[in-house]
Amino acid sequence: PATTHWMYAPTLAKRYPSVHVDPRELFVDDGDVLTSAGTAAGIDLCLHIVRNDHGADAAGALARRLVVPPRRTGGQERYLDRSLPEEIGADPLAEVVAWALEHLHEQFDVETLAARAYMSRRTFDRRFRSLTGSAPLQWLITQRVLQAQRLLETSDYSVDEVAGRCGFRSPVALRGHFRRQLGSSPAAYRAAYRARRPQGGLADRPERADRTDRTDRGDRSDRPDRGDRGDRGERGDRGERGELVEQRAGEAA
Repeated sequence: PATTHWMYAPTLAKRYPSVHVDPRELFVDDGDVLTSAGTAAGIDLCLHIVRNDHGADAAGALARRLVVPPRRTGGQERYLDRSLPEEIGADPLAEVVAWALEHLHEQFDVETLAARAYMSRRTFDRRFRSLTGSAPLQWLITQRVLQAQRLLETSDYSVDEVAGRCGFRSPVALRGHFRRQLGSSPAAYRAAYRARRPQGGLADRPERADRTDRTDRGDRSDRPDRGDRGDRGERGDRGERGELVEQRAGEAA
């Protein structure tokens, strides 16, 4: 067993058929042979080695020094590109793979793909793995999840509608595969994605409007006839600023 960057997993699997290449993993520990999937995943693998040799405390301290998570969850699925490997163009399976990508909204299985390739299921599995570095069923599920990911980002379809448009037999199936590949539910992923999108003008920034409102109230509270209330407001403003400074200092630490 081994892994490598998802871009090169098909090439590695094709050149070394006896190696079981898993493009989903960040790293693979096979005893005295350890492989990782790219530069950042190499750090994950190093932390794994430190954890095994010196314990979780040492790995955690090193992760804090590097400013990285001690253990990343999930694998490479969230980074996979939907495009086909470059060398697939001349292969007889290219047409079948292209058809599958164009019909992800339909419900079909690996047997359907094998039949389109005029192969037995066993022969198709072997040829497909050598070409893409992945088992056909896992590849198909990954493509369906990627399609669901795009629809959650770019459309207002409900989760049930997304499941149907990605070829899943039920929303339950979508939720299970989505969570296994991306580490969250479809609804949570959509909410997090939209929360990260940059906002527009001042109307989209309630915190600024609220801050301005507080400032106006603070100015009014400085009037002589409300001196005691103004003192309390001024102390409150200082307290808020102090808490904000302490919070930022804590985040920097």
